[in-house]
Amino acid sequence: MVDSREKKPISFLPLRTVSAALKVGDYSVKGYEERMAVERKSFSDLYDCLTTKLSFFRGQLKRLSVIPHRSLIIETSMTAFLMGHPMKEITGAVALERLNRLAEAYGISYHFCDRCGPLFVKTLLYHWWKEENHEDWRADS
Repeated sequence: MVDSREKKPISFLPLRTVSAALKVGDYSVKGYEERMAVERKSFSDLYDCLTTKLSFFRGQLKRLSVIPHRSLIIETSMTAFLMGHPMKEITGAVALERLNRLAEAYGISYHFCDRCGPLFVKTLLYHWWKEENHEDWRADS
């Protein structure tokens, strides 16, 4: 499933996807929205979340924290992130420290991945699906 508010959703072809307003995250598996969620952030969006949208971001992380299988995907390399955002008042090191504190407080794992494609998100969702003891996810995803 893909959240209907995603501006540039990842394509999962040849898998069939359903677009719907997800309560938590940007990606999930149909019927498992309360058990699996991936939240995706672009470089600029994450810097906004760590500065001007911090209370909104805390709310997102709080909702994500109750999902058993959850992750935050950051669409940039750690090197680029640490270089900082030219339009933001915090340095990359301060942003990373803030991200680490929030991730720890809400029990959220995060992954930097430059050019995150559908394979990475599918791999996370498939891994979680297998943990739920399911045989074949392609029929229902």
